Amino acid sequence: MKIYEDPSATYPDAIDHYHNFKEFCTEDKEIAFFAGWAYMDKYRSYQSQIEKYQTTAFFNTEHPCVFQGTDQNMTDLSADSNKIFNKIYTHCPYTAEWLNEKESDNRFQSIHVPFNKKYMTEKLEEKQFDALYWGGMHNIHHKDIIDSIKDHKYNFLTVGPQTWSLWWSKDRWAGSEGPFPQSNLYASYITGINIKRELMWQLLRKTKVNVMTNLLYTDEKINNNIRQHDQWEKNSAFSHLDQFIMPQIKTRPVETAANKCLMVVKRDPWNIQENFFEPDKEFIYYNDKKELHSILEDVKINWKNYEQIVENAFNKAVSNYTTKHFVEKIKKECL
Repeated sequence: MKIYEDPSATYPDAIDHYHNFKEFCTEDKEIAFFAGWAYMDKYRSYQSQIEKYQTTAFFNTEHPCVFQGTDQNMTDLSADSNKIFNKIYTHCPYTAEWLNEKESDNRFQSIHVPFNKKYMTEKLEEKQFDALYWGGMHNIHHKDIIDSIKDHKYNFLTVGPQTWSLWWSKDRWAGSEGPFPQSNLYASYITGINIKRELMWQLLRKTKVNVMTNLLYTDEKINNNIRQHDQWEKNSAFSHLDQFIMPQIKTRPVETAANKCLMVVKRDPWNIQENFFEPDKEFIYYNDKKELHSILEDVKINWKNYEQIVENAFNKAVSNYTTKHFVEKIKKECL
């Protein structure tokens, strides 16, 4: 299978830049796989390459995020309305099912988040930190995480407070009675801004727990945008807009598993994490701030009791979720 890869349309240090799918490229005049939003966004520049092949597959990382906006061109590209590709691979099983139903076809297929085995480590490093969170602050769930980890030896990694949307809308504080602290208080807890991904992986290896959610957070404005899409209500990803949440499997789980750090994950209505990892055996759920606090305290004291969970998750990732597994799955399904 011929492989074309262009991660230029995503931000500079995204995991896409570390995939290197091309190492599995073989000469093929019939089947080709295209990875990178550039092949959609700049289709005219790549049209002659794409049209050379009888069967083409595309890796779309925009689902379900793209449906939050109002740019119809972006939506049409993400849904491949012009049917440029024979198959579209996405991390969102709900959007894949929804678009297939709308088309009465099965072009859209869900697939795991891939990790390049080159960056995996067999060694369980000595743990220097108790907990880590990397990401922005877009909902009170994130406030709860920072409130919980800051009392431990922790790291809080983010691209910067200017990207945080928690303070943009009262909808993002749903479930909280206040008082609402200012963003500069949480900015003071940051330990790293926009650090390189390989440095972040090094920190994961030295940390006991990575706390995460597999959710996108909305507000009423975003909800109204979503409701403009035809048959929006048939997409299960949009089933809990009243709670201002949507599911999205992040890259964090596989990155955390590959770097032998314990995944502690916020339970939600979809629990998409279970499509890839088994709870209690390969990661741990928490339900609320109180339970997260309890888990962090226990892991801190009884780390040995959790090392097997970390090892199980690593073994699952290295045996199923590498870039090689990713390419092999696509190749098999395109034959």
